[in-house]
Amino acid sequence: LLALVLGIFIGHKIAVLPFYLLPYCLIISFIVLVLSQVNRLVVYRKPIFSVSYYFLMFFVGLWIIAVHNPKYNLRHFSHYSATQLIGIIDDEPILKTNTIRFPVRITSRIDSQGSAPVEGRVMVTLLKDTLTSQSLHYGDLIVFKNAIHDAVAPLNPKEFDYKAYLSTKGIGHQCLLTAADYKIIGSNKGNFILK
Repeated sequence: LLALVLGIFIGHKIAVLPFYLLPYCLIISFIVLVLSQVNRLVVYRKPIFSVSYYFLMFFVGLWIIAVHNPKYNLRHFSHYSATQLIGIIDDEPILKTNTIRFPVRITSRIDSQGSAPVEGRVMVTLLKDTLTSQSLHYGDLIVFKNAIHDAVAPLNPKEFDYKAYLSTKGIGHQCLLTAADYKIIGSNKGNFILK
Protein backbone atom coordinates (compact mmCIF):
# COMPACT_ATOMS: atom_id res chain seq x y z
CA LEU A 1 0.00 0.00 0.00
CA LEU A 2 2.82 2.41 0.89
CA ALA A 3 4.53 1.84 -2.49
CA LEU A 4 1.22 2.35 -4.34
CA VAL A 5 0.45 5.58 -2.46
CA LEU A 6 4.02 6.80 -3.05
CA GLY A 7 3.61 6.19 -6.80
CA ILE A 8 0.32 8.11 -6.87
CA PHE A 9 1.81 10.96 -4.81
CA ILE A 10 4.89 11.29 -7.04
CA GLY A 11 2.71 11.08 -10.16
CA HIS A 12 0.65 14.03 -8.86
CA LYS A 13 3.57 16.17 -7.72
CA ILE A 14 6.03 15.72 -10.58
CA ALA A 15 4.66 17.08 -13.84
CA VAL A 16 7.35 15.70 -16.17
CA LEU A 17 7.81 11.95 -15.86
CA PRO A 18 8.78 9.51 -18.61
CA PHE A 19 5.32 7.91 -18.63
CA TYR A 20 6.04 6.23 -21.98
CA LEU A 21 8.44 3.95 -20.07
CA LEU A 22 5.79 2.85 -17.55
CA PRO A 23 4.49 -0.17 -19.51
CA TYR A 24 8.05 -1.51 -19.76
CA CYS A 25 8.68 -0.91 -16.06
CA LEU A 26 5.45 -2.69 -15.17
CA ILE A 27 6.31 -5.68 -17.38
CA ILE A 28 9.88 -5.96 -16.10
CA SER A 29 8.75 -5.73 -12.45
CA PHE A 30 6.14 -8.43 -13.06
CA ILE A 31 8.64 -10.73 -14.81
CA VAL A 32 11.16 -10.33 -11.96
CA LEU A 33 8.34 -11.00 -9.50
CA VAL A 34 7.46 -14.26 -11.27
CA LEU A 35 11.10 -15.30 -11.73
CA SER A 36 11.74 -14.78 -8.02
CA GLN A 37 9.64 -17.89 -7.43
CA VAL A 38 11.98 -20.12 -9.47
CA ASN A 39 13.61 -22.77 -7.27
CA ARG A 40 17.16 -21.95 -8.40
CA LEU A 41 16.89 -18.62 -6.63
CA VAL A 42 15.79 -20.17 -3.32
CA VAL A 43 18.41 -18.25 -1.30
CA TYR A 44 17.32 -14.84 -2.59
CA ARG A 45 13.69 -15.57 -3.30
CA LYS A 46 12.16 -13.52 -0.47
CA PRO A 47 14.17 -10.30 -0.92
CA ILE A 48 13.84 -10.39 -4.73
CA PHE A 49 10.10 -11.01 -4.46
CA SER A 50 9.65 -8.20 -1.91
CA VAL A 51 11.67 -5.61 -3.83
CA SER A 52 10.08 -6.45 -7.19
CA TYR A 53 6.60 -6.35 -5.61
CA TYR A 54 7.25 -2.88 -4.11
CA PHE A 55 8.51 -1.63 -7.47
CA LEU A 56 5.47 -3.13 -9.23
CA MET A 57 3.08 -1.36 -6.83
CA PHE A 58 5.02 1.91 -7.21
CA PHE A 59 4.75 1.73 -11.01
CA VAL A 60 1.04 0.84 -10.74
CA GLY A 61 0.57 4.05 -8.72
CA LEU A 62 2.31 6.07 -11.44
CA TRP A 63 0.20 4.29 -14.08
CA ILE A 64 -3.03 5.23 -12.30
CA ILE A 65 -2.05 8.90 -12.61
CA ALA A 66 -0.82 8.54 -16.20
CA VAL A 67 -4.04 7.02 -17.57
CA HIS A 68 -6.10 9.86 -16.09
CA ASN A 69 -3.77 12.61 -17.30
CA PRO A 70 -5.05 14.26 -20.52
CA LYS A 71 -1.49 14.89 -21.65
CA TYR A 72 -0.93 11.15 -22.11
CA ASN A 73 -4.41 10.22 -23.40
CA LEU A 74 -4.34 10.58 -27.20
CA ARG A 75 -8.16 10.40 -27.39
CA HIS A 76 -8.61 13.39 -25.06
CA PHE A 77 -10.63 16.24 -26.59
CA SER A 78 -7.94 18.82 -25.73
CA HIS A 79 -5.65 17.39 -28.43
CA TYR A 80 -8.09 18.31 -31.22
CA SER A 81 -9.62 21.47 -32.57
CA ALA A 82 -13.41 21.45 -32.69
CA THR A 83 -16.19 23.99 -33.15
CA GLN A 84 -18.64 22.00 -31.03
CA LEU A 85 -18.50 19.15 -28.52
CA ILE A 86 -21.07 16.54 -27.56
CA GLY A 87 -21.22 15.16 -24.05
CA ILE A 88 -23.32 13.65 -21.29
CA ILE A 89 -24.10 15.56 -18.10
CA ASP A 90 -22.16 13.45 -15.61
CA ASP A 91 -23.69 14.63 -12.32
CA GLU A 92 -26.73 16.53 -11.05
CA PRO A 93 -26.44 20.24 -11.93
CA ILE A 94 -25.67 22.49 -8.95
CA LEU A 95 -27.87 25.59 -8.80
CA LYS A 96 -26.30 28.79 -7.51
CA THR A 97 -27.51 32.38 -7.47
CA ASN A 98 -26.35 33.33 -10.97
CA THR A 99 -25.11 30.05 -12.44
CA ILE A 100 -25.74 26.36 -12.92
CA ARG A 101 -22.65 24.15 -12.81
CA PHE A 102 -22.19 20.51 -13.80
CA PRO A 103 -19.50 18.17 -15.19
CA VAL A 104 -19.84 16.86 -18.75
CA ARG A 105 -18.28 13.65 -20.02
CA ILE A 106 -17.28 14.45 -23.61
CA THR A 107 -18.12 11.75 -26.16
CA SER A 108 -17.61 13.43 -29.57
CA ARG A 109 -16.16 16.47 -31.27
CA ILE A 110 -17.52 18.26 -34.33
CA ASP A 111 -15.39 20.17 -36.83
CA SER A 112 -15.43 20.96 -40.56
CA GLN A 113 -14.58 17.32 -41.35
CA GLY A 114 -17.54 15.91 -39.39
CA SER A 115 -17.66 14.27 -35.98
CA ALA A 116 -15.26 11.89 -34.25
CA PRO A 117 -15.24 10.16 -30.86
CA VAL A 118 -13.12 11.69 -28.09
CA GLU A 119 -12.82 11.38 -24.31
CA GLY A 120 -12.46 13.64 -21.30
CA ARG A 121 -14.42 15.61 -18.76
CA VAL A 122 -15.09 19.34 -18.48
CA MET A 123 -16.81 21.48 -15.84
CA VAL A 124 -19.53 23.56 -17.52
CA THR A 125 -20.97 26.73 -16.01
CA LEU A 126 -24.20 28.17 -17.46
CA LEU A 127 -25.18 31.76 -16.80
CA LYS A 128 -28.61 31.62 -15.15
CA ASP A 129 -29.94 34.92 -16.52
CA THR A 130 -29.57 33.61 -20.08
CA LEU A 131 -31.30 30.28 -19.50
CA THR A 132 -34.47 29.32 -21.24
CA SER A 133 -37.14 27.13 -19.67
CA GLN A 134 -35.10 24.00 -20.45
CA SER A 135 -34.18 22.09 -17.32
CA LEU A 136 -30.99 20.08 -17.19
CA HIS A 137 -30.63 16.67 -15.55
CA TYR A 138 -28.05 13.97 -15.04
CA GLY A 139 -27.75 11.87 -18.21
CA ASP A 140 -28.86 14.57 -20.66
CA LEU A 141 -26.89 14.56 -23.92
CA ILE A 142 -25.91 18.09 -24.95
CA VAL A 143 -24.08 19.67 -27.86
CA PHE A 144 -22.30 22.92 -27.03
CA LYS A 145 -19.94 25.51 -28.42
CA ASN A 146 -16.26 24.77 -27.82
CA ALA A 147 -15.47 27.60 -25.40
CA ILE A 148 -13.29 25.36 -23.24
CA HIS A 149 -10.18 26.61 -21.47
CA ASP A 150 -7.80 25.18 -18.89
CA ALA A 151 -8.90 25.40 -15.28
CA VAL A 152 -7.24 28.38 -13.61
CA ALA A 153 -4.98 28.05 -10.57
CA PRO A 154 -5.59 30.41 -7.63
CA LEU A 155 -4.01 33.86 -7.95
CA ASN A 156 -3.74 34.57 -4.21
CA PRO A 157 -1.93 32.55 -1.55
CA LYS A 158 -4.17 30.51 0.77
CA GLU A 159 -7.04 30.82 -1.73
CA PHE A 160 -9.11 27.71 -2.46
CA ASP A 161 -7.41 25.81 -5.30
CA TYR A 162 -10.34 25.06 -7.60
CA LYS A 163 -8.00 23.69 -10.28
CA ALA A 164 -6.61 21.08 -7.85
CA TYR A 165 -10.15 20.27 -6.70
CA LEU A 166 -11.24 19.63 -10.30
CA SER A 167 -8.14 17.53 -11.01
CA THR A 168 -9.12 15.12 -8.20
CA LYS A 169 -12.32 14.52 -10.18
CA GLY A 170 -10.43 13.93 -13.43
CA ILE A 171 -11.33 17.37 -14.82
CA GLY A 172 -8.70 19.74 -16.18
CA HIS A 173 -10.86 22.13 -18.20
CA GLN A 174 -13.86 24.36 -17.69
CA CYS A 175 -16.31 26.25 -19.87
CA LEU A 176 -18.69 29.21 -19.50
CA LEU A 177 -21.84 29.07 -21.67
CA THR A 178 -25.04 30.99 -22.29
CA ALA A 179 -28.38 29.56 -23.42
CA ALA A 180 -27.48 30.19 -27.06
CA ASP A 181 -24.29 28.11 -26.76
CA TYR A 182 -25.82 24.68 -26.08
CA LYS A 183 -28.73 22.42 -26.98
CA ILE A 184 -30.11 19.27 -25.37
CA ILE A 185 -30.18 16.48 -27.98
CA GLY A 186 -30.96 13.45 -25.83
CA SER A 187 -31.72 12.20 -22.33
CA ASN A 188 -31.23 9.19 -20.04
CA LYS A 189 -27.71 8.50 -21.34
CA GLY A 190 -26.16 8.18 -17.88
CA ASN A 191 -25.87 5.17 -15.58
CA PHE A 192 -29.37 4.20 -14.46
CA ILE A 193 -28.14 3.10 -11.01
CA LEU A 194 -26.46 6.48 -10.38
CA LYS A 195 -29.60 8.22 -11.63
